[in-house]
Order: sequence, then C-alpha cells, then structure tokens
Amino acid sequence: MKAANNNQTASRNTKIRLALLTWAAAWPVITGLLELLNPLVAKWPLPLRTLLLSGLMVGLLSFAILPRLQATFRSWLNPITHNS
Repeated sequence: MKAANNNQTASRNTKIRLALLTWAAAWPVITGLLELLNPLVAKWPLPLRTLLLSGLMVGLLSFAILPRLQATFRSWLNPITHNS
C-alpha cells in the first residue's frame, strides 16, 4: 500500500512540475509573440488575434521549446522514487 501511495505522490508531483515548466515556457513565448505581432495585428478583431497567437504559441511550445526543456529538466520532472 505504501508503494502505491508513493507512486500516486510521484505522479502528482510530476504533473505539478510539468505544469510549472509549461507555464514558465508559455509566459515568455506569449509575451514575445505579443510584442512582435502587435504592430501587425493590432487592428484585427480579437478572435483572429487570439487564433494566430494561440496557434503560434502551441506550435512553438509543442515542437520546439517543451521537448528541449523536458530533456533538460528530465531528472526534476521524473525523480527516482524508492519503494520502501
């Protein structure tokens, strides 16, 4: 039973850490994209601006940024748990 609790705690901690890493990556991406795109899309309707921003952000995070961050922070994201 104790091993199951350790696995649940490790899984919960991993999800929290992944959420924090994603947030830490998303914030500068959103900020940078807003800074770069605002002069070009400032007069667009809000739904079109958010469509463009979210598409670029998800693409950058999914295929460029998060894979590298996950590799860099692998030991922090998936710490070794000892079942004792």
